[in-house]
Amino acid sequence: MRVASEAEIREYMNERSKDTSTKSNGYTYARGNPRGYKISNGEICVLFPNGRKDCVNVETDGRNFEIITRDGGRSTFK
Repeated sequence: MRVASEAEIREYMNERSKDTSTKSNGYTYARGNPRGYKISNGEICVLFPNGRKDCVNVETDGRNFEIITRDGGRSTFK
């Protein structure tokens, strides 16, 4: 596994098919969802309405994607 690029993550999430908008804080919000997300190389961060932020790392082998939490837990990215 290797660090997933921003483009790979966006493609995997099929972001273009979603009704989203990016706010001035740099986070993207799906219509009606109070949580925003920001994607960068190897990372997705979620911004919650209360201001809390949580990030996970994203790795891929080119076909499969895994998320790695702060405490090192791994799971399939669905």
